[in-house]
Amino acid sequence: MNQKKVVHVSTFKPEECGIASWTQDVIDYSIHEDPYLINRVVAMNVSRRPEEYPDFVDFCIEKERIEDYIDAAEFLNSDEGTDLVSIQHEFGIFGGNQGDYLIEFLDRLKKPSLLTCHTVPRQQETDRKSRERREVLSRILPRVTSIMAISQTATNILQTEYKIKPEKISKIYHGTHDFSESRDEAKKIIGNLEDRFVISTVGLVRPKRGMEKVIHALPDVVKKHPHMLYHIAGKTHPKELINGNDPYRKMLQEETRRLGLEDNIRFTNHYLPLNSLLRNIRASDLGITPYSNVGQISSGVLSYYLGLGVPVISTPFLYAQEVLADGRGIILPELDNSDAITDTLLDVLDNPKKLEQMKANMAPFTEQMRWPNVAKQYVKEERKLIKT
Repeated sequence: MNQKKVVHVSTFKPEECGIASWTQDVIDYSIHEDPYLINRVVAMNVSRRPEEYPDFVDFCIEKERIEDYIDAAEFLNSDEGTDLVSIQHEFGIFGGNQGDYLIEFLDRLKKPSLLTCHTVPRQQETDRKSRERREVLSRILPRVTSIMAISQTATNILQTEYKIKPEKISKIYHGTHDFSESRDEAKKIIGNLEDRFVISTVGLVRPKRGMEKVIHALPDVVKKHPHMLYHIAGKTHPKELINGNDPYRKMLQEETRRLGLEDNIRFTNHYLPLNSLLRNIRASDLGITPYSNVGQISSGVLSYYLGLGVPVISTPFLYAQEVLADGRGIILPELDNSDAITDTLLDVLDNPKKLEQMKANMAPFTEQMRWPNVAKQYVKEERKLIKT
């Protein structure tokens, strides 16, 4: 089989963000699936020097420099070896108004393109930002050859609200990783968790993650279950820092002290590379994703909990409603309801068999989410677009 080249347009390591990690995983697992597909990168850049990137980054686009989008398209057009351009789309990584500089790139690109949609705003999201994002995405979608949607929910929205033909869309789920450590081993390595029932929220800390709703739910829980520990693990999202200050984390810590929960809440304030992220999830007896954006159509953290067989309680955002259905997790009745979190935690802690049932219900569903299987779907779509 002849070698073919796929060029990925995305943020990329050493950038510390979910899209960069996703692209690295796509490349790593695709290489194992099809070694005849060569993977290169056009990196979306904000503040790094080009020499900070690994060798297979061929071009850097400065996020807010529109000329770079034009130059990148011409660079790829002039490279006879580039067979397909795979774009990871999240609004915040592209420049202009809600990332509309990407349209300039696509208008000049003459290669087949595959767009992975990580966010798909719905018509019922009527705030200004969502309206602008819908308008930009509506202009992007007709300009690409094929689309990857990261859930059935996203697929449905693309078809019904954006009027994309079904044959243009392929559905995948967020990839998950294997991890060899047992829960007891992970608790021991992290330290001082061995005798605790650990509930966790992991990943970048920011207000829309809703951690304060969990903190407010805990006083009645720890009265009955004093061995319970809520672990908030991850650094604060850079966009939430104001002149070096961290007001959201400060508020969480102040609420912890005000409610007398210092012995039942732990904060880990640093970026979690993949191995550490998975270890913190593995060390959890229960995950909780109290997110406040009901329209969220993908979540790497929620996927990782499922992939490692950790039961989850979640607010009813769209991705959670889909992947936790049929008893694979517990979906809270509404957003921002600390009382519902209290009642649910007490029910689970009082009835541990419910955790085992959730684990059993997860297993058949999560096989398709393992990264080797997601990579197979990527390679299949890439080969179809390259037509070899």
